[in-house]
Amino acid sequence: MLYCKVPDTLASHNRHRRCDNFEVQQAVSRLRESEKAFKLYERRILPAARENVKAGVATYTTGKVPFLSLIDAQRNLVGQRERAYETAAEYFRRSAALERAIGGPMPDTSSSSP
Repeated sequence: MLYCKVPDTLASHNRHRRCDNFEVQQAVSRLRESEKAFKLYERRILPAARENVKAGVATYTTGKVPFLSLIDAQRNLVGQRERAYETAAEYFRRSAALERAIGGPMPDTSSSSP
């Protein structure tokens, strides 16, 4: 009787381990995706939006564009910052999901944030 239960228990254990490994792999993939998205905001999108505001200020002060164009550029920068913050928050949510999947804190790495 015990002999029959061991394979069942072992098979169940292997199924749980495969499920856990999949969950960890999925959590790592999602975390990397969030990190890439945040870096995109940090390195490309936000600097471009800041430059757009600077250009808007310069062209407005010379009288080449109306004030509303400057306001639109600033509104765009604020919106991009908000999306960058949302992306950072998503990174930390996904980091917590990975820690749940591995059953504890992630090993200390050189960067603990996006």
